[in-house]
Amino acid sequence: MGYICEERTIERIVTYILGSGLPKFGGITVSSGKATDIGQTLVKLNTRAFNARYHSAEPVALYRHTARAAPNTQVLKSVLCLMGQCAEVMDDPVYLDLKALRDSLALSVACASPDYEKAEWA
Repeated sequence: MGYICEERTIERIVTYILGSGLPKFGGITVSSGKATDIGQTLVKLNTRAFNARYHSAEPVALYRHTARAAPNTQVLKSVLCLMGQCAEVMDDPVYLDLKALRDSLALSVACASPDYEKAEWA
């Protein structure tokens, strides 16, 4: 069942993006002054996917950014949650940016794990 993600999900992702060093996300130049714009782009993507899934016309909620720092593992899970709710718009450039973010986060989380440190380089 699809749904519109909670604000805290979007807030975690946007807060991470702001500190990630990415030059752009969703066609928006990444800077602290653009946090609300980046979040609004994610909310719009989620709403478009929801409306496509359920043939509805939910309005796009207004997003106002509140910083919500979280460990990379939590941010990764939030990205995966949002991506799961946006499967209907997988060809959208914002979704493709989410995929790249997911890949980068997954690698970061894996490489930071104790199991990775213990694994053989072979």
